[in-house]
Amino acid sequence: MISIYKSRYSAIILFAICLIMEIPLWAQQKAIQGTVKDIEGNPMPGVTIMVDGTNIGTITNTDGKYSINIPEKRKSLTFSFLGYISQTLDIVGQQTINVVLKEDLMKIEEVVVIGYGQQKKSDLSGAIVNVGVDKLEDVASPNLVSALGGRLAGVYVQQNGGGPNPTTSIRIRGTGTLNDNNPLIVIDDIIGADLESVNPTDIETMTVLKDASAAAIYGSRAASGVVLIKTKRGRSGMRPTVKFDAYYGFSARSKKLDMLSASQLATIYNEASDNDNTPRLEEFANPSAMKDVTDWQDEVFRTASMQSYNVSLTGGGENNNYNLGFTAQDNDGILRNTYNKRYTLRINSDYKLGKKFKFGESINLSFKQRRGVDTRGDNVGAMIQTLAYHPDVPVYNEDGTYHGVFSSNYGDLRNPVGIFERNTQRNRFFQLEGNAYLQYEILPGFSAKVSGSLKVIDNDTKTFNVKEPEPGKPNLVNGLTMFRAINIGWIGEGFLYYDKSFQQHKINAMMGFSAMKNTGEDLSASKSGFDFEYPTFQYLNAGTLNPVCYGGYGEDGLVSGLLRLNYSYADKYIVALNMRADGSSKFAKGNRWGYFPSFSAAWRMTQEKFMNNISWLDDLKLRVSYGSLGNQSVASYAYMATYTTSLPDGRYTFGPGTQTLYQGYYAGVMANPDLKWETTTQTNVGIDAALLKNKLLLTLDYYDKRTKDILINPPALGAYGSIGNQLINGATVHNKGFEATITYRDQIRDFSYDVSFNISSYKNKVVSLGNDAQPIYGPKFRDAYSITRTDVGNPIGYFYGYKTDGIFKSEEEVKTYTNSKGELYQPLAKPGDFRYADINNDGVLDSDDRTNLGDAIPDFCYGLNLDLGYKNFDLNIFMQGVQGTQIWNAIRYTFGFTGLKYNYFSEIMGRWTPDNVNATVPRATWMDPNNNKRPSDYYLEDGSYLRMKNISLGYTIPKALTRKVGLEKIRFYISAQNLFTITSYSGYDPELGIDTVGADLESNVDRGQYPQSKSYSFGVNLVF
Repeated sequence: MISIYKSRYSAIILFAICLIMEIPLWAQQKAIQGTVKDIEGNPMPGVTIMVDGTNIGTITNTDGKYSINIPEKRKSLTFSFLGYISQTLDIVGQQTINVVLKEDLMKIEEVVVIGYGQQKKSDLSGAIVNVGVDKLEDVASPNLVSALGGRLAGVYVQQNGGGPNPTTSIRIRGTGTLNDNNPLIVIDDIIGADLESVNPTDIETMTVLKDASAAAIYGSRAASGVVLIKTKRGRSGMRPTVKFDAYYGFSARSKKLDMLSASQLATIYNEASDNDNTPRLEEFANPSAMKDVTDWQDEVFRTASMQSYNVSLTGGGENNNYNLGFTAQDNDGILRNTYNKRYTLRINSDYKLGKKFKFGESINLSFKQRRGVDTRGDNVGAMIQTLAYHPDVPVYNEDGTYHGVFSSNYGDLRNPVGIFERNTQRNRFFQLEGNAYLQYEILPGFSAKVSGSLKVIDNDTKTFNVKEPEPGKPNLVNGLTMFRAINIGWIGEGFLYYDKSFQQHKINAMMGFSAMKNTGEDLSASKSGFDFEYPTFQYLNAGTLNPVCYGGYGEDGLVSGLLRLNYSYADKYIVALNMRADGSSKFAKGNRWGYFPSFSAAWRMTQEKFMNNISWLDDLKLRVSYGSLGNQSVASYAYMATYTTSLPDGRYTFGPGTQTLYQGYYAGVMANPDLKWETTTQTNVGIDAALLKNKLLLTLDYYDKRTKDILINPPALGAYGSIGNQLINGATVHNKGFEATITYRDQIRDFSYDVSFNISSYKNKVVSLGNDAQPIYGPKFRDAYSITRTDVGNPIGYFYGYKTDGIFKSEEEVKTYTNSKGELYQPLAKPGDFRYADINNDGVLDSDDRTNLGDAIPDFCYGLNLDLGYKNFDLNIFMQGVQGTQIWNAIRYTFGFTGLKYNYFSEIMGRWTPDNVNATVPRATWMDPNNNKRPSDYYLEDGSYLRMKNISLGYTIPKALTRKVGLEKIRFYISAQNLFTITSYSGYDPELGIDTVGADLESNVDRGQYPQSKSYSFGVNLVF
């Protein structure tokens, strides 16, 4: 007992001594406090603050705040956080120190979003690439897709025209089918979302799944690749932050085509008449008297404004986070009376209930209203009309009505200004996309999740065609057409997740179930004969003539089971297995289920001991994958027989004597219960490398992709009666290519730079077109010629026509161009006409001499991105290029030389004449007995180009100044898009995309697409 008391007293005495000794130390300490934030102004909880030379330290709280006592002799603090650049700051004479930490791009472990989950980049074994979305925020683009072109290896993006709301085509690793080649879009787990509805400033991450192993988890909808987007969400403990982003700018045409003056045109007209021995047109008899009155390109083009405003509120509490964003965008087109207005509202939030439950939702509402004119067309498109109209014709008559011209002399023309100003086509598009989920942690590393998605689209189009009384191509009957389509789709899904690490093993597994259904209904009605054309009278009941109404309905469903297993040993041997089974209502029983497995593996060689001494190599990973994917992009009832009514042109009679006429039906298309999935198999081999302390990054991939059982419509046998072509699985297409991306980045004090270059090669070939193997021709041009063809051994939709062999310089050359029998190849030719090659050497020049002239598929595409930063300045330059693609210039077909009584390109002034026998442009003629306008390589041009896609310069005001006005960040920037394009193409723009007339079967055909523009904008980013 005595010993116990002694020990207690000893402890008390020792504590008292220590207490007395510490009193001088307390007197020598001082307190420092402050806040730590990231570069966006968000507080950073969990940052470590250490007093240099001691073990004294603390961490920031949920608001990013800290307070620490520092011994008097200590002069600095170090602030550090994983993935951020540490800072050591002098504390002498300071009581408050606020710090901004920047991400350490050299050391941060990137997390990549994958299908139904996420992974560290170092654990990936498939061909997956992240998009640097921060580089897209300053791009004043009409939509997100337009800004992506050239930024990713293996992803070929084309803008299909340059209107204020252009459509775009995305081809991931080539054109794999004769049908739908668009990738699957997944936004916030909403499958089949609209990529145009998301604003670049709303995006947190954007990932592209390129190979089969990465995309197989989406099965039958992923044959053309997958684009995954996660929009911004708040973080727990994040204070409410308001961001405002806006830009205002203008756009203008990037090129003007050179057309003939009035006097030049009259000279050509007279010469064509003389060459054909026909009377000259009286009104063109005196070219010197012809005066230029109207520049029609100047009349229809304009400088257009564009503006965009985005505001968001982001934050989070201890058990919740949220993000609310609104965007308003208003873009006028560079052609008169065209525009696009877009409004989007996005809501994201997550909530925790206790330690086990978590739930949340993502909702996106978008509304678009646009007005456009169909600029394409062989002879009726608005751009064709603009170029065709004569320069001696005024826009308006003296009484203010539109001037017209007589079709007997000028062809089927309409006043171009009238086309645009009378344009009343209005489209309204409303869309709701939403997803909600509930997640429960059953055990540590083992969780369950259920989710549901809803997508609703309401598409409403109204077109009123007014009377056009002026001569030329008069229209004396007005009319109204109303169209409405509503599509509703829902998806229900459930998943189990397992994530476990033990010793050197890591296992990540997922299994799930998915069910979805889509319904669509449309209705169209029209009437003509309106007494008044005022907007208030533009409704169907006001029409008096020709009532027409039709509609349609369709539905389809898909049920799926999916499984994924990822395994890693010692962070150097990585294996991934994916499996999805899809059952689709689009196929008959017995063929509804498709199974899509994949396998991938990776070896991180730098984790091996024998690589430890290579100091300049930070990471080296070899990847290989193989898998299969499906495609069910067919009509809902494609496997069924269809029947067509005998009305209005035919009825059937039955009965003896006086026979009665009955309405009947005949076979439209025969049923094909054997119709099944298109299947794509793909092999990928890749290398990822990081060198020089992660400053130099390199990714290389080679892929081989083969799609079989492609759906085609071969010609039907006449023995079956009056039927259409039956859909069958018949074609096989092979794609292969090489991709490379190289990035170098570094920071030297206040100067930082990031240079990235990517390049992709493409090879496409049709291997089979079924047992019949008949060629597939593209849509006809001017109802006369198919200018593209698809057959075995060639690329999809190659250009098909005659090869020219110069121009006949003299009559002697015409007469000496004979076959082995001495027969003239071109008996109707005259000096100045094209000479065509006898390709098959049969001694006859006919349609069998048409051949492969080239194709639209590029040899390779590339992109170069440069980011520079110095103190508060930032500069981004992005260039995009395409090499080895061909364009069939249908505009040149119309205006390249005489034939129709239009205006022409100025190049026709270099035509063949007796004084200019070495010309490359044929002679002037109306009759064209040699048929110089047959499809030939004369109209085929090199579509290669290098474009300054975007350049932007920004300045961020120092925080010491912004805080005085209550803001965390103020940044201003100027930006320019499509500043210049280096190309030999003679048309408006070489980036044509896909003409919807023929989809991929007729790509890069310039029928007068809406020209792309160059634009300039000024923007501001504010953080409150």
